[in-house]
Amino acid sequence: MSVQRRYASFALGLVLSVVWGVHAIASPEGEAKSLREKWLRNVARVQSLDLTCTIEERPATGRATQAGIPSQERIKWHAGMKKLKWKRLQGEPLGFVVDGEKKVLRYMNGGATIYEREIHEKDLDAALTAYPSWLWRPEGLIPEKPASVREEADVLVLVTSSAHPRREIWLSREDGRLLKFTDTDATGKQVRVVECRDWEQREGVWLPGTLVETVTAKHNGLRRLIKFESFDINPSLGDDDFVLP
Repeated sequence: MSVQRRYASFALGLVLSVVWGVHAIASPEGEAKSLREKWLRNVARVQSLDLTCTIEERPATGRATQAGIPSQERIKWHAGMKKLKWKRLQGEPLGFVVDGEKKVLRYMNGGATIYEREIHEKDLDAALTAYPSWLWRPEGLIPEKPASVREEADVLVLVTSSAHPRREIWLSREDGRLLKFTDTDATGKQVRVVECRDWEQREGVWLPGTLVETVTAKHNGLRRLIKFESFDINPSLGDDDFVLP
């Protein structure tokens, strides 16, 4: 093959690769992949946490005779130390500490006694994930290869399956923020809706200030409101931050 032909072949291949690359990104599927990666990078910037949240639960439908009593909780987490602490801030002493290095769970169950048990290796990642897990480990929530992608104005909707049960995830086309997701059962009935609201950017990380989750049951569903009262991203934490009580 002459030099001219080799050059022409190389140039054609380069042009086609650029064209197909642009097409892949411009397509809804390519855009969905880009938005997913953007959101995963956003959450990955969080390497430690110190947050306080209020969780309130009440019936989602029907007439509530009494509002649920809000529970105020504090969570500390450090990726490098492999430690997580959860503690309820009012009422009976309830809390736990996960030590990933020692594979140990220490917990209080309403009294002064501190119990301890071993954590199996297969359960360690889940045990070390702050609540709610789908917020801090979005790779398990947002599919890398959705069954389909739907365009809705300024959002993309990623659908996990063409049949039910399935999940639909709403991502902002502007910055990849996780706005909402829904679950259906085998009959196609919507059984869970989670919305992320009151967005703030803290330490360069986009995070919702409020989460609203509605779960539908046979007779009466549950509405859970999670409000982050204080939020410290990537604080300096030490061993003293992960002790009970």
